[in-house]
Amino acid sequence: MRIELAKVGNWNRQVLTKEHLKQVVKNFKDEVPIVLGHLKADHMPAFGWIKNVELSEDGQILYGDVELSDVLKEAYDFGLYKKWSIGLRKNDRGEWYLHHLAFLGAVPPRIKGLKEMSDLDDVETFEFSSSPKWKAFAKTGYPIAPPDTPWNPDAAKKRIVEKYGWAKLKTCVGAVDVSEEETPEAFSKYKFPFCDVIDGEIKIVPKAVSAGIGYLNGARGVKVDESLARVVRPVFEKLRERIEKAKEKKNFSDGGFDMPTVEELQKQIEELKEKLKKAEEKAEFADSLKSELEKYRRALKEQRKEQLKKVMEGKVPADKIKLALEFADKVEIADQKLEFSDEKKRDFFDVLNEIFSSLPEVKRLDEEMGFGDPAKDDVNLADAMLKIL
Repeated sequence: MRIELAKVGNWNRQVLTKEHLKQVVKNFKDEVPIVLGHLKADHMPAFGWIKNVELSEDGQILYGDVELSDVLKEAYDFGLYKKWSIGLRKNDRGEWYLHHLAFLGAVPPRIKGLKEMSDLDDVETFEFSSSPKWKAFAKTGYPIAPPDTPWNPDAAKKRIVEKYGWAKLKTCVGAVDVSEEETPEAFSKYKFPFCDVIDGEIKIVPKAVSAGIGYLNGARGVKVDESLARVVRPVFEKLRERIEKAKEKKNFSDGGFDMPTVEELQKQIEELKEKLKKAEEKAEFADSLKSELEKYRRALKEQRKEQLKKVMEGKVPADKIKLALEFADKVEIADQKLEFSDEKKRDFFDVLNEIFSSLPEVKRLDEEMGFGDPAKDDVNLADAMLKIL
């Protein structure tokens, strides 16, 4: 995405001229790191890269095409940074070049394995800040996407604009910077997004709402500017209330989500197991993925128990059905499949369903034997089966 890196002017008693910016564009090569926090540290991790720089037509503004890490991109989209600083250094010819860009105003989250910057002692820094005017246009009545819908704020905003335009985007975010115009055409002006285009229509994404409320409450140690929080908080409280009510309903059509099927749960489990494997290899996000995996496994077990109960009805005495379901509840992992002698893979519930499905119904067997109602005649089913033999 493209952002405004710097402007000509006097910034904290340091003068930035057109010549500074002209030399920065001339000497730009490869990539320039993006960092978080104060600039006087000895080493700073890269949270993204500036891929290209360009001057405005009048030479007053320096723009940059930036590629942010997922963590920084989410924080930026939620409006957690309102200040930034460029660091300039002189090359062997005595000309200025862009050394780094620093985002200021929030505690940086911990990310492993990031590259470090070199010594900053001879870097001239120019700090900038914005004073946006926030306004809410949000509509909280959009349909709600399933709880497990993935969330990418940057991609979501682009999809909304591509399909519906900028005017619709402002109804899908918590706040819009209207300092210059009511509907600005710059993604950086739209903060705390909560919608995406799903199956061709705009829907509220529960994970976006959870992330937004987390930031408003200080998640990851960040502090949202109070002027922005005052506008966004009422919007996200309404969204949270709608989502909580939706969770209480199993099936409904007034903008909610349906309960997932067995097939959907199994598919989600397989996807999460793959994600967990990759996450464990990187030692990132493993705990949260394990928790989500267990949630879906519990849901799958309940669905499979209901299936088993239906298969047993009419074939097994009620007290034995209860006993079988209690036994099934003791299974640790409902989706674990084993290979049998017929070279087919089955899990615990597959085996029980196959066994009970093959049994004849009790009523039909009694009628064939001429015993009538076993409850009235006090006939033992085992004795009946011995007579057949």
